[in-house]
Amino acid sequence: MTASLLKRLEYDNFLVLATTKFIKIAPSLEILTNILANGELVESGGRGGARFINANGHYWIVRDYLRGGLLGRINRNRYFFWTEERVRAFHEAQLLRHLYDLGLPVPKVVAALYQRVFLTYRCTIILERFKDVKPFGACAFELPENRWFKIGQLIRRLHDNKVNHVDLNCFNILIGEEKEFLIDFDKCHFVKKNLINEFFDWKQHNLKRLRRSLLKISNQNDPLSKFEKLWQILLEGYQA
Repeated sequence: MTASLLKRLEYDNFLVLATTKFIKIAPSLEILTNILANGELVESGGRGGARFINANGHYWIVRDYLRGGLLGRINRNRYFFWTEERVRAFHEAQLLRHLYDLGLPVPKVVAALYQRVFLTYRCTIILERFKDVKPFGACAFELPENRWFKIGQLIRRLHDNKVNHVDLNCFNILIGEEKEFLIDFDKCHFVKKNLINEFFDWKQHNLKRLRRSLLKISNQNDPLSKFEKLWQILLEGYQA
């Protein structure tokens, strides 16, 4: 299965990459604005700015790109504009299309858009929503051991395809009834072979980031010994 082609179009002051399905549902700026303004706020993980929406029976997630930390207090959602290819929503949309075509369990892109104001822009991505899933961070210690093993295998698949998930944490892995998914690929990228990447172990960096995020929730709910056992099972899956 391949991802749907994305067409470039303009809605007045919005520039959009979108599937044909989205263009039919939102043929005008008024309808697009209504879609972006509504929805149910996503509560777990992230910095906010993500909403679940139902657009004519299509269940999507709309995510605005927001800054965190001290800078986020000053400038919440504006980024400096260089080129269209470097717009964060467009970059993530194109990466997700490639990953989907590789067979990785990532969201299907519906649309990516940005609005430019002078030398800055703000942007949003719209993705198909996975049904009946929970963040790994919300259920990790309730899962059977084989699911931790499978998560390790999934991360290995990602790394074998030379993808650096720079924010791999337990809330960016979703758990379905039988399958696991990866989300939030903002600023993620395919790793190029160069001198820097020869010395920087980006794979271990991803794993350490995931481990830290799990430690935060394990300290609240479960003994450390249980976590260490489960983490070793995840690593066994990764190394299998």
